Amino acid sequence: MKKTRRGFSMIEIVVVVAIMVVLGVVGILNLGTRKGTTNLQDAAKQIAAVLREAQSNSMTQSKGVAWGVRFSNVASPGPFFALFSSSYSASNTAGYYRMPDAVSYVAASLPVGSTTDVIFNQVSGTLAATRTISIYLPGQSTQSSTITVAPTGAISF
Repeated sequence: MKKTRRGFSMIEIVVVVAIMVVLGVVGILNLGTRKGTTNLQDAAKQIAAVLREAQSNSMTQSKGVAWGVRFSNVASPGPFFALFSSSYSASNTAGYYRMPDAVSYVAASLPVGSTTDVIFNQVSGTLAATRTISIYLPGQSTQSSTITVAPTGAISF
């Protein structure tokens, strides 16, 4: 009479655990990449929305002045962009937005330590020249987004 064994061998258990570990690692890496991409897309959308708000305020002559957005790539307090009226100052700032930790300005569009203002003309909402702001994920240089404001005032990203 033969004895039948019930259960799993040690090799079968090790193989199943190894497969589960590999699937878990792939899933975690995929979620990390997806989070960075989402942060980048959200930052680009927020920058475009603030630019559109500045343009709208200039066109409606809110407060009777031109409106703009300041982009800052300084170390302290960190990269940010701010909605302002007239000229940039703490008293004229209507909104202040920090860049997400995982998102940075591309140095070619805004060098480290510098600032730039995008100011819309009153009534027309236009600019004198095309302005571009590029952002990217530092750990993944292939992941980037460029926000462009055409002289006509068209904002795209």
